Amino acid sequence: MSYPEPRYLGDNGAVSAAFRPADTPPELVRGANRTHYLATHATTGGDFGLYRVDMALMPRAPDGTARG
Repeated sequence: MSYPEPRYLGDNGAVSAAFRPADTPPELVRGANRTHYLATHATTGGDFGLYRVDMALMPRAPDGTARG
C-alpha cells in the first residue's frame, strides 16, 4: 500500500498542464492586492489550491513600524 493511492499507472506520464500567460489578469482584486488563481481546489480534484498573491507594500515609519 502507498499513500496516497496511485492515480496514474501508465508507462509514459500524463499531460495535464495548462498554459497561463504571464499577462493574465488577476481573478481577485482587493485594494492594491492582486490574487491569481493558478490551480484551484476544483481544478486539482480537491487536492490543493495554488495561488499567487501580489501584495502592496505597507509604508513604514523611520523606526520600522507600519503606517496606515
